[in-house]
Amino acid sequence: MTETQILRIVEAALLCADQALSITELRKLFASEGVSGDDLRRHLATLQINYAEKGVQLVNVASGWRFQSRPIGALVRRPYRLLPHLVHPANVALQVGQLRLWHLGFVTTPCRE
Repeated sequence: MTETQILRIVEAALLCADQALSITELRKLFASEGVSGDDLRRHLATLQINYAEKGVQLVNVASGWRFQSRPIGALVRRPYRLLPHLVHPANVALQVGQLRLWHLGFVTTPCRE
């Protein structure tokens, strides 16, 4: 199995998991391949670098590794400056969700009043 394949499998497993995955759990994905814990840590570090400038980040929490969204302030600060009509207090909760989707590319235009 190539390094790229291992990286893709680890990434997919973490993105699809409903909870954080430990190194032990990740190693089970490669039981027949002989991938070590150190190899997985190296791949996790590579994924952290790959996601450094994106809306989600790979973090190591007490129960293992998981993807999570970056703090919302970093995502919406710039769009709010560009689109000041979005800041109306009655619409902020709805629009924060829409801006997340817009930022991730699921919506092609920003939300409007």
